[in-house]
Amino acid sequence: MRSSLLLALLPAVALADVGPRPSRCDVPATCATCAMHLGAVDAGSDCAAAAEGKGLIKVECQDRSGAVLATYYCPPGTEVGRKTCSVGGGGALALFAAVVLRRLRPRRHSLAAP
Repeated sequence: MRSSLLLALLPAVALADVGPRPSRCDVPATCATCAMHLGAVDAGSDCAAAAEGKGLIKVECQDRSGAVLATYYCPPGTEVGRKTCSVGGGGALALFAAVVLRRLRPRRHSLAAP
């Protein structure tokens, strides 16, 4: 029984240091996206110059995925916010609870009397 409980707790321990997903920029379709590879010389400068040449301005919101930084250029006055990701530790907690409850439930043996 103890080993079953320890095995049931293992997924929770493995997910203990995993934080929530970072929020993403909520950018309208009227904005341009420039992907800049971090560490590259003049990363994204051509894209930025083209966007600014069209009258777009750089907004404060940026998204990062690995070594790529997405910068957004939008028309003046455009509202740009953050999307919150609802998938986080809640799903892992529900899965953990289901595993623990399954392990703690008494097992039924199908040894029917003849």
